[in-house]
Amino acid sequence: MLLGLNLAWDEGFRRVLVESDSRILVMKLLQRKHDRYSTMVYQQIIEMLARDWEVKIAHVPRIQNALADGLAKEGLKSSSILSNCPRDLWRVLSNECMGLVPQFSSSNI
Repeated sequence: MLLGLNLAWDEGFRRVLVESDSRILVMKLLQRKHDRYSTMVYQQIIEMLARDWEVKIAHVPRIQNALADGLAKEGLKSSSILSNCPRDLWRVLSNECMGLVPQFSSSNI
């Protein structure tokens, strides 16, 4: 999330929607909670959110976030910016484009 916020800021975006499948992180960020378990990365995210821009944070269940989850995992493999969708994510992207995203239910929590 921190890398994405930094990239958005550096590229000049001033209205950003951040979606995360971590409900706990989203709740902490929305409440700007600091506690003894807060990491340096969390503190840096809070500092980024305090800049002069509009950042909305939303929780998205992981089951509905397959493409973003896959892209995040790809991002861990390399620090370069992707110009194309990785081959192993084509099916996920295709399904999302066709509206074939699994629907969330309480049994998916």
